Amino acid sequence: RGSRFLDPSAVDHMNKWYNDHIAYPYPTEDEKNTIAKEAGLTVAQVTCWFANKRNRNNK
Repeated sequence: RGSRFLDPSAVDHMNKWYNDHIAYPYPTEDEKNTIAKEAGLTVAQVTCWFANKRNRNNK
């Protein structure tokens, strides 16, 4: 298992997508693949980050 923290530029990239899609912050599989490629992450990391982000924002 790698570092607990993601690269800040990757997080910035995902935050931007999240904020641009705030009405429905659920990326499709294609979008997750694109985000993962652009951010240098795995699709699993992207999926997990979005799930956690939505959970934190819904509290």
